[in-house]
Amino acid sequence: MTSTSLWIKIVLYLKHILRGCHLTAPLAALLAAPLWTSCADSRAPAPEAGAGGAGAQAPAPDMGPALPPPTPAGLALLAPPSGAIFGAREVQVRGAHPTAASVTVNGVAAPVQGGAFEVTLTLDEGAHAITAEALGERARVDVMVDLTPPTISIDAPTYGEHLDSSRVSSVTLSASADDALSGVARATVNGVEVAVEPTGALQYTLAPTFGLNVLRARVEDRAGHAAEVTRSFLYGRFKDWSAPVNRGAAAAATPYALDALEQTIARAADSGLLADAILGALANNPNVTITSVEQMGLVVDLEPRDGYLAASLRVFGLRVRFEAPSYGTSGDVYVDAALSADLRFAPTASGALDVRVESPRVEITQLDVRLSNALAGAVVSVLEGLLEDLAEQAVLAALEEFLVGALIDPSLFRPTVSVLGTELQLALLVEEVSVTPDGVSLSVGFGIDSTSEARQAPGYLFDPNTSAPERVPAMISASLQRNTLHLLMGQAWRAGLLDVSLLDLVAEPPAPLRAAALAGFTGGALLERMGPTEVVGVRLRPSLPPVARFEPTDDEALLLDVNDLLLDLTLPTGEPWLTLGLNLTTRSVPAITANALALPSTLTAEVWPVATPLFPVDTARLIGLLKPLLETLPTLAGAGAGAAPLLDFSELELFGVQLTSVGIRTTPAPNEHALLGLQILQP
Repeated sequence: MTSTSLWIKIVLYLKHILRGCHLTAPLAALLAAPLWTSCADSRAPAPEAGAGGAGAQAPAPDMGPALPPPTPAGLALLAPPSGAIFGAREVQVRGAHPTAASVTVNGVAAPVQGGAFEVTLTLDEGAHAITAEALGERARVDVMVDLTPPTISIDAPTYGEHLDSSRVSSVTLSASADDALSGVARATVNGVEVAVEPTGALQYTLAPTFGLNVLRARVEDRAGHAAEVTRSFLYGRFKDWSAPVNRGAAAAATPYALDALEQTIARAADSGLLADAILGALANNPNVTITSVEQMGLVVDLEPRDGYLAASLRVFGLRVRFEAPSYGTSGDVYVDAALSADLRFAPTASGALDVRVESPRVEITQLDVRLSNALAGAVVSVLEGLLEDLAEQAVLAALEEFLVGALIDPSLFRPTVSVLGTELQLALLVEEVSVTPDGVSLSVGFGIDSTSEARQAPGYLFDPNTSAPERVPAMISASLQRNTLHLLMGQAWRAGLLDVSLLDLVAEPPAPLRAAALAGFTGGALLERMGPTEVVGVRLRPSLPPVARFEPTDDEALLLDVNDLLLDLTLPTGEPWLTLGLNLTTRSVPAITANALALPSTLTAEVWPVATPLFPVDTARLIGLLKPLLETLPTLAGAGAGAAPLLDFSELELFGVQLTSVGIRTTPAPNEHALLGLQILQP
C-alpha cells in the first residue's frame, strides 16, 4: 500500500466518525478495505429490538448528503459497466487516469484531459472485452453487442381457425420466443406482459369477442430489439354455406321513386316494347294478322295504396296495322284507351315475387277502323266488333305483359357480382313485400349458388342477433346485413377466388418486383437463381375469409379486414424464397359511375416475416419497400378512384332508370347493416 493511499484511508476513517458512523471493525481492517468503503459498509448490524422496544438503536443524526465515491488513484474504466449489452455497434467508453496523457482502449489511443478520457469503439456482434492500458496499468470490462432481433413464433391458434362460440369460451395463445445472444427480456400479448419460461415458451389466455380476433405477440431482447407477430381467428356462430341469410337485403322505393319509374317506363314503351307486347298478345288470332303497331304517346301512373299498387296506362294514338284475309281486306285501327288495375305483390313458396292483376278496367275512348277497300255493311259491323275486342285485348296485354313484366324483371332477382374477375351468381329470395301510401318495400333472403370448395371451413360467420334495419331518406333505399357480406366474402374465399398472383390483379408488374431491384436485399443470392429482368412472383394465400367491419367513427365507408394473408415471393419455378404475413384493411366508399355501382378503395397493410427465407434476406428493409407497394394495389388493380363496376344496374334492365348518386351509412351492433341511399335521374 502506498503512503498516499494510507493517508486517504485515515481521512475517510475520521469522516465516518464525524458523520455518526458506528464503526465496529478495527482500524487495520478498514485500512485494508477498498478506498470507497461507505459508512453503511462499516457499520455493525443493529441489535434486534426486544419486547417493548428494548435494545432499539436511535437513528444516526443527519449529517447532510453522502459524499461521492473518491476518484480512483489509478486507471479506471467508468463506463460501460461490465456486463452491459448494446443494440448497436458503436460503444462509447469513458474512463479516468490521474496522470497519464493518453490511454489506449482496444488499440485506439484516447487523449486524457483533466484526468478523464473518452473514445467510441465500433464492435462487431458478439461478446467483447474492452481493455484500457496506460503507464503499465490495465483495466477491463466485458460487454456484448447484439444486433439481431429476437424471434417469436405462434404455435396456437393455427392459421385459419374458426372457433364456435357455442363450444369454446376462451382461447389460449401458445408461442415460442428465442434470442441467441442477449436473451429475451420481456414479452407481451395484446399489450399485456406475460411470463417467458426458460425454454422460451409463453402462453396467454383470453375471452374472445364475436368476429375477427387478432393476437399480437411481441418480444424484446436485452439489447432493446423487438419482434412482433400476429395471429387472427374467427369466433362466433357459423351457418352452413348453402343456407341463405334471412332478410339479408332489403329495398324500398318512395312515391317519388315511383314517379321516376313512371316516366322511364313510358320511355321504354316509346322504344318499341309496348308494340312488342301487343304483337305477342295477338299473334295467334286466326282471323286477323297484326303487321305493325305504332303509338304517339303513353302515360303511366303508379300510386301506392294500402296493400296494393294502383297502376294505370293511357295510350294515345295507338295505330295497329292488320290484315284480315278471310274478310278480304286490310287496314288500320286507331285507338285511344285508358286502362287501370290493382297490382298486389306477394312472395311465393319458392322465393319468387308473385304479382296479381286485380280488377282490370279498360275504357276505349276512341276506335277508328280504316279499311283498304269497301265491304258490305254487315261485314264491316262484324269486323269492327272483332277489332274492338282485339283492341281491348291489346291494351290489357300492355298492362299484364309490358307493365308487370317491366316491374318484375326476373333478372332483378338473379344478379351477378364480380370478384377479381370471376362472377358469383346471387339468389334473392323474396320474403316480404309491403305496399303503403309511403311507398313499396321488399325484404329478401340472400343466397349464393353453390361454388367449388377449395378451402375447408364450417360455414360463414353469422350473428343471429341482427335486428331490423333502419331506412335512409332517399328515393330508393337499400340495406345489407353484415351477415350478407360475410356470406359473399366467405363464398369467394371458400371457392379459392382470393388465391391469386399479382399478375391476376395488374396488367403490368411494378418495376420494384424485378429481380435486379430486389437482389440487393439478398446479398446477390437472388440473381444466382433468376435473371435480372425476370419478375419475382407474388402469390397471395388468404388463411381467413375477409371480414366486414362497421366503425361508428367511420360510418360512411365499408371496412374489410383480410388477416393472416400469406404472401409468397417466388422464383420462376414457383418455389417461394420468402413468405410474409399480411393484415390488410380496405376502406371502400361506394360511388355511381355510368349507372353502375363501384367501390373505389384504399388499403393499409401490416407486414411481418413468417418463415425462414430460402437464403439470407434483409427482411426488415425489404418489408419497408413492399409495404407502400402493397398499399397501391387498389390503384394498380383498377379499384382506386376509377374502380371497375361491382354491379352494373344497366345489365339488370331496371326499366331505364339512371342512378345518379349513392350514399352509405353503417350501423353498429346489434343493428349491423350497411345502408345505401340511391337517387334516380328523372328523365
